Amino acid sequence: MRAIIPAALLATVNAVHLTPNQLNTVWEHAVRMSNFSWENGTIGETWLEWKYPHLSVFSSTAPLPLPDLTPDQVPEIMQLAEDTLANRPVNFTNPALPTNISATGANASSTSEGGLRRRQTPTSVPVPTASTSTATSSTPLLVPLAANSQLPHGQPLLEDGAAGDPASLGVTVLVADKASSGTLIKGVSFMQAAQSQVDYLLYGVPRNEQGAISHRAATFQLWADNVYMVPPFLAYFGAITNNQTLLQTAFDQISAYRQGLQDPETKLWRHMSPGPEAEDPNLWATGNAWAAAGILRVLATIKRSQFAEGMGDQVTQLQVWAAEILGASKEYMTHDGLLRNYINNASDFVDAAATALMASAGLRMATLNLTNDHVDAATKMLAGASRNVNSTGYLTNVTDPYSFHQPGTVSPEGNAFVVLGYAAYNDWEKMGKPGNTRGKDPLSGAGRAGASLVGVLLAVGVGVAAM
Repeated sequence: MRAIIPAALLATVNAVHLTPNQLNTVWEHAVRMSNFSWENGTIGETWLEWKYPHLSVFSSTAPLPLPDLTPDQVPEIMQLAEDTLANRPVNFTNPALPTNISATGANASSTSEGGLRRRQTPTSVPVPTASTSTATSSTPLLVPLAANSQLPHGQPLLEDGAAGDPASLGVTVLVADKASSGTLIKGVSFMQAAQSQVDYLLYGVPRNEQGAISHRAATFQLWADNVYMVPPFLAYFGAITNNQTLLQTAFDQISAYRQGLQDPETKLWRHMSPGPEAEDPNLWATGNAWAAAGILRVLATIKRSQFAEGMGDQVTQLQVWAAEILGASKEYMTHDGLLRNYINNASDFVDAAATALMASAGLRMATLNLTNDHVDAATKMLAGASRNVNSTGYLTNVTDPYSFHQPGTVSPEGNAFVVLGYAAYNDWEKMGKPGNTRGKDPLSGAGRAGASLVGVLLAVGVGVAAM
């Protein structure tokens, strides 16, 4: 259900640094509002970085593969993974194939209230004016499966018009596998479902001449979002199965997406390449934040894998690519630390959601011991996003996540991005705030000791109406 927020409660919290109570409320809203595949994938990743940081790829101690777990050690991860497998399609038909080739799954996909939903693509997307050049489309190739029927069919974790979004749940499913002791859901194990998702990406999804796996299922198109959804999953699967080829594939996918989407002048990424289903050649802030954060997840996975020593060049290159986005983005920050929906469009509305995710990426550069060059901008961005959390725990001044060219009221992913930002900040703070100029951290000081306005409101019985 989508929340209706009374106008009287839209005032933002004055404290810059959100208190634990405030963050818990922000997080509860994120979990409750998330329905679509990429939203739930973001929820799974946020659980790992925020509540189970020792299991996250950003951990400085735990190696990959992970040690065995028990279900009671990661109950939220287990629940999300179980819900995912319970909603896998029964008779999946690949929309990219000219013939009806089906794969049998565990259960029919569900779009009912409360279930995991599939991503809908707008039938028409107005393209805002912005001074960016448009990339030429690459000639799509046949999907590998169409050319070789001996390859594994595979199927996505959820049926979805986007080929990339269901893969965002892959890491969650793989962590659940470590805690499941071979549990089957409708006859399928977590590892079998994850393997089938890998096969679908590698052999069942259209590619271009550079080998980039399409973000869309039926037709070829690049979306910057994909870099957060697909490469981190492929890299993680490779790390836990000792498959360096998949780690290299994750790197190669980022390289191909950068080649297809990067604007040569600003070094920022366009949101989409030309395609028949939707179009947006502009420099969308959330797309750039997805890309930067996804790049760093792959980099961190490589560093934690047994192949780290032999993939130093890839790690260095990934750092450069993330730094391109972070460095270019901070040049367009507003005075209060926010990014605009289209980063280089000075007349566009601000987007606190993209700002929070970009802040997380900037801080991860420091927690990974790569560089502290982005700390000042990242803390300013996270402070800016924090100021836009309202008194009931919703992030305001956000892009509509289902109509990316328009401002929205609430954003499930935006609320999750705030928590991701604080997860990165907490890790950075535990390291002693490397790279911070004393007194210049806008999230430290008096703001941290402020009373929780959320807690006060709850104490007097203020509620939030919902449809």
